[in-house]
Amino acid sequence: MEGSAEQRARMLGALRRETLRMSRLVDDMLVLTRVPSASERRDPVRLAGPVREATEEAGALLKHLHVESDLDPDVMVLGDRDALRRVARNLIENAATFTGRGGSVRVTVAAEGAKAVLRVDDTGCGMAAEHLPYIFDRLYRVDASRTRAHGGSGLGLAIVRQIVHAHGGEVAVSSEAGKGSRFDVTLPRVPATSPTPVTTAPPPSRHRRADAAARGPGAASAERAPDAGAPRAYAPAGTTGAAPETDPND
Repeated sequence: MEGSAEQRARMLGALRRETLRMSRLVDDMLVLTRVPSASERRDPVRLAGPVREATEEAGALLKHLHVESDLDPDVMVLGDRDALRRVARNLIENAATFTGRGGSVRVTVAAEGAKAVLRVDDTGCGMAAEHLPYIFDRLYRVDASRTRAHGGSGLGLAIVRQIVHAHGGEVAVSSEAGKGSRFDVTLPRVPATSPTPVTTAPPPSRHRRADAAARGPGAASAERAPDAGAPRAYAPAGTTGAAPETDPND
């Protein structure tokens, strides 16, 4: 490679950034294809948990900004924890990308009636009104140079919308050029004490029934009616019940 050491270092740096950007693009495209299946997971999630993790993951982008968090620990939704963390991270990284040094980013999780709300406010450059109808479209960029400089793929907000819609929610944006932006995600909220449904295991397989029959009536009877002090392996067919309440990950 010709040129001075400084020129070579700049070229290598540019290659590295472009490689990372392409890697991010491929990763984001894969996320978009996986969203429908991932969203089928419906676990109770305290929303503050994945949002807090997302804020920590975005730490490198936030280190020159003033960051405020107001996360209600009791706000619970049903969903895929990893996907919800991705929503929060994409919104926080977007806010940080378009907010200059010394600006502010505020992250809020709150209950508003029957809805759980994730809100990300920033004091960044904002957007003109003509951009707002397209901001969640794939590969749409308000400021392509700024997005590229931070390794963005142009798919972050499209991923947000797709995941949120898969969870039965909505995402909206309000912004004004030169005054910052606000992104609001609303999701159906569930009570913090919502019980976890019982998962009923299938009945014994044909091979297990045959083995029990070969061992004789006593053995078969013991399999059907375990000792009262032993834990139940599965709920009897035709019955329902609620499992003891568990504290979802926060």
